[in-house]
Amino acid sequence: LICGYLFALGCSLSVSFHTVDSNAGPLSPDVMLMALLFALNCVAIACYERETDAATDPNSISQTWPGIVRMYPALLVTFGVFAAIIVPRGIHPEMIFLTAAVTLSTAFLAALHVFARRLTPELSRVLADVAVALPIVLLIARA
Repeated sequence: LICGYLFALGCSLSVSFHTVDSNAGPLSPDVMLMALLFALNCVAIACYERETDAATDPNSISQTWPGIVRMYPALLVTFGVFAAIIVPRGIHPEMIFLTAAVTLSTAFLAALHVFARRLTPELSRVLADVAVALPIVLLIARA
């Protein structure tokens, strides 16, 4: 799950460097919010590809912690509630917009999880990646 944090850190800090954002940091709210979303994406993909991972990647989270497949919906709900209620309080309006976009992405991941059995693992993986790109698309469209 550290992959989600490292990806969010790299994305956020590189943007913050170019925008000279002095509030950016490894534990800033935007980095943590995106890191949790990216980690949920990684867990979703591991859930959808658990049969393939059984043969090719014994260290996948769905193999080392098989209960994650059952816990994934609860993780989505917990993160969605956290993002929607706790994060926006008293934070800059841009962060509120990012939080709303991340909450929308979480809802997309939840809908995907509901319908994943009707889709191929490949399509589920692509749609999970679309879900994490959604906040970026919304931020660009807003600008």
